[in-house]
Amino acid sequence: MARCKLIAFSLLVLVMLSLSAAAQSDPISKPDIQPYGDYPSPDGQAKAQTTQNPAYQAPDKNNPKEVELDDVTFNEIGGLRADPRAKPGHPGSAEDLHDARVAVAEVAERVLQSSHPEREQAPHRLTNETVRDLNAGNRDVIRALNDSLSAARSGSNTTQGAMHFRTGRHKFNSLYGHKATMFFGPFPDATGGKRYLTIAP
Repeated sequence: MARCKLIAFSLLVLVMLSLSAAAQSDPISKPDIQPYGDYPSPDGQAKAQTTQNPAYQAPDKNNPKEVELDDVTFNEIGGLRADPRAKPGHPGSAEDLHDARVAVAEVAERVLQSSHPEREQAPHRLTNETVRDLNAGNRDVIRALNDSLSAARSGSNTTQGAMHFRTGRHKFNSLYGHKATMFFGPFPDATGGKRYLTIAP
């Protein structure tokens, strides 16, 4: 009787050991884990996830006027950035910068439709440097381009028919003999320092 119990116990131990070995040879698969935030690329450099980058909103290529106005607006003040220390809605804030782009788009559109469209100094096409930054996923450039397009499409008249604007390291009391009517900024400039935008009739 004791011998039968010993044999049964030995068989039970052998079965349990074989089950344990099978479990170890076929582990439970883990779900794919996506890294959060920046992650290293194969070359060792940290790169941000593409989901964190804003999506570029291109102007309507079938609307040449929109493309031109978008490009002029960006080329005029695309290098300006919102001041992170500025309170919302105050000079230098993101809202103020958007309003500045709207103002530039309004004036630029009037000038482009006038009998002297050559008065607009900024190039009417994006520069090679901007295109390169866009293709590289530069977030500041993409945000500025998207905001410029939004401004170009606004169709507003916040500047009340103004025909002149100018950026500078200070505000201008007048532009080309016309008393200034609106001011925006100061905004940090990508090239260094800070810039104001002045609007005049």
